[in-house]
Amino acid sequence: MPGAPLRLRCEFRENPLGVTHPQPHFSWWVNDPRPAELQTAYEIECASDENLLLADAADLWCSGVVASDRSTYVKYTGAPLSSGAKVWWRVRTYDSDGVQSSWSESALFQMGLLHGEEWQAKWIGGYLRASPSRSVPAVALRREIVLDRPIKTATLYVCALGDYRLEINGKRLAGVDCPAVWSDFSARANYQVFDVKTLLLQEPNCIGVVLAEGYYAGELAQEGRTVYGDRPLLRLQLQVEFVDGSQTQLHTDESWRWHPAWVLAAEINGGEHVDARQYISGWSEPGLDDERWVPVDVVDMPSLELQAQAHAPLSIRQVLRPVNLPKTVRAGQRLVSVYDFGDALLGRVQIDILSNAPDNIQLSYALDGKFEQAIADSYMSRGEPSGEIFTGQFALHGFRYLRVEYTSRVTKIGNVSALRMNAENQPCIQFRSDHPSLNELFDVLRNSTQVVALSRPLGGLAPDDRVADVALASTWVPQYAQQVQAQALVIQWLNDLFLPALEDDDTCYVAFEAAIATVWSLYRHHSNLQILQHSYAALR
Repeated sequence: MPGAPLRLRCEFRENPLGVTHPQPHFSWWVNDPRPAELQTAYEIECASDENLLLADAADLWCSGVVASDRSTYVKYTGAPLSSGAKVWWRVRTYDSDGVQSSWSESALFQMGLLHGEEWQAKWIGGYLRASPSRSVPAVALRREIVLDRPIKTATLYVCALGDYRLEINGKRLAGVDCPAVWSDFSARANYQVFDVKTLLLQEPNCIGVVLAEGYYAGELAQEGRTVYGDRPLLRLQLQVEFVDGSQTQLHTDESWRWHPAWVLAAEINGGEHVDARQYISGWSEPGLDDERWVPVDVVDMPSLELQAQAHAPLSIRQVLRPVNLPKTVRAGQRLVSVYDFGDALLGRVQIDILSNAPDNIQLSYALDGKFEQAIADSYMSRGEPSGEIFTGQFALHGFRYLRVEYTSRVTKIGNVSALRMNAENQPCIQFRSDHPSLNELFDVLRNSTQVVALSRPLGGLAPDDRVADVALASTWVPQYAQQVQAQALVIQWLNDLFLPALEDDDTCYVAFEAAIATVWSLYRHHSNLQILQHSYAALR
């Protein structure tokens, strides 16, 4: 007897929020360990409430028994779905003898904002401006809201022209380590969707955002700074439904206030520089005295198309410790310690610092021990007797070695960790053998392909590691497209490739050759006819 299907996915993601396709697609793993057994049919049910689904009373769609061996990219054909709608679904399969499996566990997806007019939020930002030769400091934005009734659902839509870190009532959004995603910001931008019910209180609440340059105003590899704009901007919308059925909404507008942040510079490629002495305690909590904060600047950007991000942003997937004790040398009053993490990675670092007075701590990242092409961060410590922690927030570094320079009589360095970041995707296979070198090789290949979430190459990565580089597209994209877990990333890459702003890019010639193979691979392996239809005009 077949087991219940596993690994349920909607639009190639697990329980996604912000689905904008009016007829989403489902995928699952057939769970039948018997040799030569195949799925011969499937049955899908969808409901607006999980209790309805479990009570066999699905109100949105009952597919009935469909004779098919397909388990990827199965289209929803139930009742029309509105913006913000939550849908619970499940699937069961039938084997070659017509024996049905038990129902799978319930899975969830939520629709995004399907129509542009549903965005009531305005674009806001600070007044500080960057230039082609100088970065702009990050700004802190905040707004309070009172919720006086029990909350049923709370959905947050965030679109940043740049990069951001968001807190609600002093707590960070879980799993949001690198929300910045490149797009051609002259035409469109991606927004992310979060379920924030557990962070909101039935009392005054505060939403705080630190907004930095990201790919919008910061430096792009080989293209320079302020390519799209001279300051980061934010568009945010919170939609709350109460238990009694009433609703309220908070969005960015003139009522928000801003203040220069403690992050003096923050670029994806150029490093970040933090002065912890300027940190504003309680900045994202209700009740802060924000008299010195000033009203935000509201900016009109009518031509920009907003689309829900098709894939999860980069996040911390592994914590690495140095493979040996650091090599430390003295340079006058300063100490220089070099840490080796044993493997090239894309990510950031976390350092425990104990300073008895403010100290300028310099961090340099490199793929080679000579630090010939190092990229630097800096951290001005507060001098907290109880200790403090520096954790990278905005810059992304390709590195194996870390050099830390600090004042010996002022500062002591404790634990140092590297935070490897990559995409959410899981590989199609898990490989482990009794040969350590083979296991290591597989891990290197997996980590390399997972950073494809970045559509633009990073300045800190060696050329061989820039898997997202358009010039290397013909090598990795068609093969990557065959991995069902990676399709959302590949489709994002194709959408960016077909933007008019890239048509005159010399490097796109080879990429369009790769695109032909890619769309065919998506169709051949996953029956994705939609991507063929979407891409045909541009490829022709």
